[in-house]
Amino acid sequence: MSITTNANQLSAPRIYRYVTLTAFTPEGEPVAATTWFAAMNGKLYIRQPASAGVVSAIRQSGRVAVLPVNRSGESRGVSVAGQARIVPQFETYDAERAIDRKYGVVAGVSHLMSENQGLGGDVILEITLDPGPGTDELLAEATPEAGHAPISTRTVIIGAALLGVASALTLLVVRRVRG
Repeated sequence: MSITTNANQLSAPRIYRYVTLTAFTPEGEPVAATTWFAAMNGKLYIRQPASAGVVSAIRQSGRVAVLPVNRSGESRGVSVAGQARIVPQFETYDAERAIDRKYGVVAGVSHLMSENQGLGGDVILEITLDPGPGTDELLAEATPEAGHAPISTRTVIIGAALLGVASALTLLVVRRVRG
């Protein structure tokens, strides 16, 4: 991200780490989740548990609103309406990489430690935002910067396995030394 000059002051683009995704049931009832997000090719991507209420509401109607928020869920921007769909499993690779690129190792570890591992655990949501105030800012900020190497879930799993093996070997050595 570059720093721009605005009225003789330096300012960086806003960095939104979280959004509150609100989906609406066919009856118009809101169902919300505060989550991480990333953008790619003009669309937002969000990982959610398949059993989440927001996913169920998206399956029913697809109508959503996206609001940039801080970690506590307090508004940090303009709410933008859009349409969401659940991305088929065979199309999720690039979206997963975009999320991993934006959140780095934390995303991989979080995904690895999730209770939603295995078939049907998590889904990727693709959100097409309606044009209007806040849309361009949200999409521009959310796009992972070029040149940053993504850290895949596979890399985190391999690293965790190696760490586990190293820990087990260390325990064996300590037991032999003591015993």
